[in-house]
Formats: sequence, C-alpha cells, structure tokens
Amino acid sequence: MNIALSRQALDEVDDEMDAIVEICERDPRFLEFLMRPQVLATEKREFLKKVFGEKISKESLNMLMLLVDKNRAAWIREIAARFSYFADRMRGVDRGVIVSAVELSDTQKANLQAVLQRHSQHEIKLEFEIDPSLIAGIVVKIGDHVVDGSAAHRLEMFRRRLLAARVTVATETEAGA
Repeated sequence: MNIALSRQALDEVDDEMDAIVEICERDPRFLEFLMRPQVLATEKREFLKKVFGEKISKESLNMLMLLVDKNRAAWIREIAARFSYFADRMRGVDRGVIVSAVELSDTQKANLQAVLQRHSQHEIKLEFEIDPSLIAGIVVKIGDHVVDGSAAHRLEMFRRRLLAARVTVATETEAGA
C-alpha cells in the first residue's frame, strides 16, 4: 500500500488486484498452481512473469511474488479486498451495502445513494443485495454502522418486548402472592 501510494499508483494497483482476483475466479487452476507445494517458488515466479510480464505494474507483480514466496497465494482474494478497502479509505470513499427483501428499482437505488451521500462527509459506493428473509424494508451497512429497517428486525424487537413484558408480569404476580 505504501509503495503504491509513494509512486502514485494506488488506483492502478487496486484495479490490477481486482483483475487478478477475477482471473482466480474465472480459472481456479491459476490459484491452484500458485498454491501447489510441489512447484518451487522460482517456477511460480517465472510463471507469474510470463503471464503478467509488462501487463501489470511492478508493484502488483512484486506483491504476487511475495505471496508466492511466503506461501500465501491462498490469501490473494482477501488481500485484494483489504487493499481495495484501504485504497478507498485513502481516497475518502466509504463502501456500503444495501440489503433488501426484493430487487430495488434503479430510481430507488439512486434515491438511497443520494440520501446517504447527503449525510456523509465521504463519497459512498453502494452494493445492493437481496435477502428475502428480511420480509420487507432494507438494511443499510456503511463501514461499522448498521441501520436495520427490515420487517424481520422489527418483528424480532416486538417479540423481545413481548417476552420481557411476560417476564415482568409474571414477576409482579409472584411478588403479590
């Protein structure tokens, strides 16, 4: 991260890490090869040079080679995700996830983006997910903040209040006896 920052290559390395993860997902054999203990690290490094050569930055290639040297290739996805998260933080961007019970229209997505953007000091990148178990409503997750406006959450809170009230009523009845 620091090297990418010092060379003003943060966006480039971030994009390349995403592309490398995409390669791993598209062809699992790529990652399997890098993780194979029977293959020497020098062979893996040569393979990476042949595959990527001048196609990616020196910073990204060196990071891949370091992962191979340290037998950490299995962590490429997680490392790329964390790099992207910190790169966004450096750019002043917060990532958020909106989970809804049903697919939201483009207008609803744009309205949510606009409302959340007005209440934030940073740019917000949103991802949208569907979870039918919410019944209705949405859950907004931005950074460490979660606002659960789902019907499932409201029903759970109502259930808890009812159970607490039942315990209170039972305790008062026992005390009066």
